[in-house]
Amino acid sequence: MDTNSILMSIQDKLPKDGMAVINLREKLGRMSDAERKNFSDKLLAAKLKNPTTGIICAMFYVDRFYLGSIGLGILIFILKFITCMFAIGIIWWIIDIINIGKKVRQYNYQQILQII
Repeated sequence: MDTNSILMSIQDKLPKDGMAVINLREKLGRMSDAERKNFSDKLLAAKLKNPTTGIICAMFYVDRFYLGSIGLGILIFILKFITCMFAIGIIWWIIDIINIGKKVRQYNYQQILQII
């Protein structure tokens, strides 16, 4: 699998700033064909998170669980649930819904860097 097809297959799961793609293109360009094939196999096995699913999880206060932070997820779930009776909880909820896509993409990028 060539560099462009690998990057195209994961582009929607990477940070949108463009630096992640440039960095990965550079790292993949230095790999041999066998290393790139091994990387693409590992990439398929890695369960990258979908940003859209992250948004849905954030709507139900379980976005931290989706990213694998169980302890923090429990704490924030309780705090959000309690504070939703007040305006601050709703504001916090909206901010999380807006920011979760970026968090999921950053999580995916870190997972990919661990594979490389």
